[in-house]
Amino acid sequence: MQKRYRWTNEQSSLIAKLFWQKCATRTKDKLSKDRSNAIRLAGDAHPGQGVEYMHEYNPWWCSADVWSQMCDQWRDPIWLKRRKTVAENRAAGVPDGEKAKGTNKGGSISQLAHLVARV
Repeated sequence: MQKRYRWTNEQSSLIAKLFWQKCATRTKDKLSKDRSNAIRLAGDAHPGQGVEYMHEYNPWWCSADVWSQMCDQWRDPIWLKRRKTVAENRAAGVPDGEKAKGTNKGGSISQLAHLVARV
């Protein structure tokens, strides 16, 4: 059975904002997974040169010309430098191979640790 929801006109702008935020997040996550998959598949077919051939593995939902443009962007040195910086910032102060506390799937910090950090 399909659920039906109703809201007032005053809530419409908030509902629309939340809807588009969720769409953006899901699209970003899907794009990241498809990019990783394309690099893996291209790396299997062209060992050591996967990034150069990932444009051949566009997902079904993305046209080849748009995918190719995104692949060009992902190979851009400025984008690669920014990606490296963000990854380093996420893992700042953490030994190799470990996730920083408070990052995605890296665990959480206890309330006591928060209190001690403020003192």
